[in-house]
Amino acid sequence: MPSDSDHRYYYARWNGTKWIVNQMCAAGRWFPQTPPGTTEREPQYSGGIILNPQDPSEVFLSRPPNGTVGGVFEIERWYTGDMGTTWTSEAITSKSAKNNVRPIIPWAVPGQSNPRRSLLWMYGDYTHYTDFNTGIKYAFLSDPTLLSTSRTDRRVQVSPASSRFSSPVFRFSGTDFNLKGAEEKGGMPVLRLQAP
Repeated sequence: MPSDSDHRYYYARWNGTKWIVNQMCAAGRWFPQTPPGTTEREPQYSGGIILNPQDPSEVFLSRPPNGTVGGVFEIERWYTGDMGTTWTSEAITSKSAKNNVRPIIPWAVPGQSNPRRSLLWMYGDYTHYTDFNTGIKYAFLSDPTLLSTSRTDRRVQVSPASSRFSSPVFRFSGTDFNLKGAEEKGGMPVLRLQAP
């Protein structure tokens, strides 16, 4: 049974007459990094899960490896060919130093003849929405129409240049909004922005 320290991801699809609901996997516990000696303020805050808006049989999620409690959250790609009864999965990130959470698949631009599929997610240290040091990472995903017709063997191909840290780190303190350069190599420095 799911609890504050044992989150679960579920998948539901409408088959034309009823909803088919299946548990996908264990998702660990909350991802905010709770300071020692304090109680977590957001114990239901999972790493995140999202359907591919162009193909709801493809799901991206964040959890510690194998859903174990206490590990670093990683991004995984899951695929079902039978409305969620069975799944294949693969890691997008692995052996990360910090959490990878809240995956997002942007919608394709209307009229774009060959949209480049991309995946974005938050990376870094997050204690609370008022106390974080995070950035946005991204990966370009291979065109699913170019992959094997066997849906059980689809692979995500991450573009070599896409694994670099590509976004500024946002810090919040009081009324001062600071934009810092990315902390990892390849980060782009940005100007400091002061709230009025």
